[in-house]
Amino acid sequence: MYNAYFLECAKSPTHKWSLSEPSIRYREENRHCGEAITIDLSIRDNHIDSVCFNGDLSIVTTGSAEILCENITNMNIKEVFAITSDDILTMTEIEVTNRRKLALILPLLSLRNALHMYLCDGVRDDFGTLLDL
Repeated sequence: MYNAYFLECAKSPTHKWSLSEPSIRYREENRHCGEAITIDLSIRDNHIDSVCFNGDLSIVTTGSAEILCENITNMNIKEVFAITSDDILTMTEIEVTNRRKLALILPLLSLRNALHMYLCDGVRDDFGTLLDL
């Protein structure tokens, strides 16, 4: 069900901590299962300088968050907004049921909303923005 790389990321995440002075800190909840993830971002010159996450999370959400953090460090904000739920499936290389797909994309949803808040653009994404619900 889960590959060795995904399990290692989920069991021993290197990005699961909090920044002391983030550019933005954002907490997102998945009301379907009760999970909540907090994303901290340090942004410099419209690039992700540092990113981390925290929360009491499932193995799916933790693995997804870790892999997402690995992939977006030094990425331009516009490039981050181009990441889709299909990209998350490709990055993680796992298959999940529709119900667990919400846990898988929760980190991406939180990341996008953190960036919307940072940009003060008045946009707030939801699961429907990222999935065909």
